[in-house]
Amino acid sequence: MTSALESARRRRLVSDDAGALNGIDYLEVVDGDAPVADVRQRLLLVRCLKPVAGLAAGNVHVEGGVRVTGVGVEWAHRADAVPAAAASATERTYLAGLAQADHVLAVRTTVAGDFSTYRLRLAGELDGPAPDFDPQLSAAEFSFKAECATDFDCAPPPAVEPAPHRLGRG
Repeated sequence: MTSALESARRRRLVSDDAGALNGIDYLEVVDGDAPVADVRQRLLLVRCLKPVAGLAAGNVHVEGGVRVTGVGVEWAHRADAVPAAAASATERTYLAGLAQADHVLAVRTTVAGDFSTYRLRLAGELDGPAPDFDPQLSAAEFSFKAECATDFDCAPPPAVEPAPHRLGRG
């Protein structure tokens, strides 16, 4: 497991390198600001360090889940190049308007997952890392429910003690 410091250093090295390697910077699950309701928690934005090229649905694997497993990938396209057959005009306009849309791999999943941890992995032939991707930066962990409130792992509210009752003298 790579530490956060090592991962940040690796991202900086890949980003600054003029070479061909790319890597995942972070992953965002589109939820409350979804351009159309039916893609909430099914549209993933995989922000890469460099422009995305040569990736398609077959390169994207979503692993994990507890209650919802076997999450498939409906399509995957560079955010500024989603074809009309894949998404509505509203969704395509939203994706093309993202900052540095050429650095974003938009991924539509077949279903929304649960609160557990999932792992999105960009793979190439023989299940290795995607072509031209740094092996350590070719996967990202996430939850489909990042924007959802949950009671899991939360401390209970502190108990409120009743104020002491004082008897008055009459």
